[in-house]
Order: sequence, then structure tokens, then C-alpha cells
Amino acid sequence: MVADTGLGEMKPKVDADGFEIPIFPSLEELTKNWTVIPPSAFRTPKEIKLKKNVTFELVIGNNRVGSQVAAGGTAYAVSQVNATTISVAPNPESKARAQIGIDDTNLKDVLTALYEAGNANKIVLMKRAFMRQKNAPAIAAAAAKPGAPLDTAKPTMAADGTYKVLLDSISAGDVTEVTPASITKWDEPMQEELDGKKYWTIVVTYTTKTMFGDFTTYAKAHIYNGKVEKWLYRDSGEVVP
Repeated sequence: MVADTGLGEMKPKVDADGFEIPIFPSLEELTKNWTVIPPSAFRTPKEIKLKKNVTFELVIGNNRVGSQVAAGGTAYAVSQVNATTISVAPNPESKARAQIGIDDTNLKDVLTALYEAGNANKIVLMKRAFMRQKNAPAIAAAAAKPGAPLDTAKPTMAADGTYKVLLDSISAGDVTEVTPASITKWDEPMQEELDGKKYWTIVVTYTTKTMFGDFTTYAKAHIYNGKVEKWLYRDSGEVVP
């Protein structure tokens, strides 16, 4: 979600709690103006409305069996044939197929609604993670008191290449988008300062799965006194849900 500054510049909106609402790319960007819809979008057939008559055909032995669905009827998108055409079935279980132009259906509206619902859910999860961190100042303040012991030990990588401190945080539910199975790379710990506080940070590379394909994502765990205090996206600095 973005706000117009009046100068043609778009910037993220910040809500009353200080949460910066993330900006998601449009489906036009992700699908190259609908010319490349990822196969994962059809992992389950998508119910669509037809804007023109469609004749389905099924080959059984040496026989061809046909059936028609009139404009205004329902079909199920099962794959993209080329930049402008999709393959459809009369129902999710049928082997019969027909081809129709994407613009002769409401597939764009269907996928857009699913994408926006997914983004809305992701914002909810990110906001919850943000509020968990915002509402825990007492813990951070206690750790930062003069004389309070500061664990300056560098987090140790296990023999399998993981970090126990990160796995403990994931197991505790501090973050849900990152899972041990989705992580493909664990970086070396680095010392960084954020908001006047010095942390050990570890960047993990992981895969996020969406209906529009798999995306490589980077999260940075901020470790203080031997515990992960924050999970932030490496590039944007937003809270990882």
C-alpha cells in the first residue's frame, strides 16, 4: 500500500502504530502483463466465468466426444497455453479440454482477488510480529540496564551449518514465514547497530512459496544476549511475519 506525495513519488504508508505497510508488486509485474502466469497458479484448477461459448473435446479410443458450455457458464482454468491463451476443463476432474483467450474469461479477476487476499493476510501476520516487538520494551530495557550482563559471544554455527539460537526462535513461533526446511543458506554472524543497540546479526536465505511461484527471500535475525529479538527483511528492514 502506498501514498502519493503529490510530486509523483509513491511512498509506503505508516499506520497509527508506526507499522509500515509493505508494498507488493502488481500481478501485471509478476506475470509480465499476464503473458507468463506461473504453473503454480494452476496447482488447483481455478473456477472462472466464460465470456464466449466453448466446446470441450475428449478423445476416448478412436472417438472424439464433445460438449459445449455457453457464454456466462463456468469452467476451470488448468494451464496457460501461450501468452494470450489458457486451457480449460468443464470441471476439475474432467480430462476434456478446450482453449480460450485469457481475456474471454474472468481469470485475471480471479487471480487478482486471490493475490490480494494473500497479501492482506501477510500484512496481518507482519503487523502481529511488529506489535510483538513493539510491546516488549521492558525486556529490552532490562537487558540494556547498566551493569546487566551482555552476552558478547559470537553465535556458533553447528556442524550441520545451522544456528541453534535461530532454530530456537523459529520453534518458539517468533517468526512463521521462515522455517528450517525453507532456509537454503545461513550466513556468518556480523556485529551491527540498530536504533543505538548493538546486535549480532545472521542473514538467512530462504524460499517463500506463493501461487505465483517460489521466491528467494532474505531475512536478518537480530540477536541480543543469546536470543533473537527481531526478524527483519534484509533489504527493506520490515518485520518478517
